[in-house]
Amino acid sequence: MIALFLLLAFPAQADCPAPITGEQLAASVDRAQGAFAAMDLTSFTVEARKVTDDLGCVRVYLTGPDAAGVHRIRALNAYIQQRPDEVLAAFRSALAADPDAGLSEEIAPQGNLLRDLFNQARAATDPPPKTVDVPPKAVLGVDGQTTRGLPADRPAVVQLGTSDLLIFWTGILEPGDALPEWRTVGYEPPPLETRPESRRSPPKESTRARKPSVPLLVAAGSAALISGTLYSVALANKAAYKNTDNPNMQSTDDLQGLRRQTNTLAGTSIGLGTVAVGLGAWAWIEVAW
Repeated sequence: MIALFLLLAFPAQADCPAPITGEQLAASVDRAQGAFAAMDLTSFTVEARKVTDDLGCVRVYLTGPDAAGVHRIRALNAYIQQRPDEVLAAFRSALAADPDAGLSEEIAPQGNLLRDLFNQARAATDPPPKTVDVPPKAVLGVDGQTTRGLPADRPAVVQLGTSDLLIFWTGILEPGDALPEWRTVGYEPPPLETRPESRRSPPKESTRARKPSVPLLVAAGSAALISGTLYSVALANKAAYKNTDNPNMQSTDDLQGLRRQTNTLAGTSIGLGTVAVGLGAWAWIEVAW
């Protein structure tokens, strides 16, 4: 007789004629609970199986009360099969999903084993959840809550979806069960985001008129003026040197002295001229820098 009420474990996503909404799932839960309260075990079996089938076709995010209803039906089914540990675990999951949920006296009168197990579940505490990997842009729903962990020691209503409300998979995971592979249920990772090109424009060459360094130009001009003066003196000395009638040139020593002076003046003039050119060029180079 007990075997008659055995619900199969949640299968891989079955073929669904149409997506199931949260309201439709809740209606299936209510029908199953009503059949249990009426002790119509044959109808309960049918309606409980319908809850399982409907859950696999849900394509919307479920709320905590939605998930709690599914867990209550599983608890009632385990109770019929005389599996108190599974009843306790299912009630714990129902209360984790909806802490305000109760259990009617019609279903579990005071003093009944089912009521005692429900009270034990309310007093129990959950160990820390097991962290799982959630891909980018994906969402893991557990008992109506978005999370990154699975309960360590109780079943859970689990949903795999995306942040834009697309649901790929809904089902029950028992303790120790692994998540379905995201790719196998239809999830596609988003393309890698490419870095945007740098929007910084290359530095533009200034169109403002360049003004040379005034101090450097003054120095260059002074050097050029002195260079010109010295060169003029050197030319005058050269003329005096070649003038054989010059009364100041009385001896060979005088001529040699004038020659040395002329060469010195010419060399100094050339050096200062070079300095003048360099200073003038540097005045413009400094502006470019």
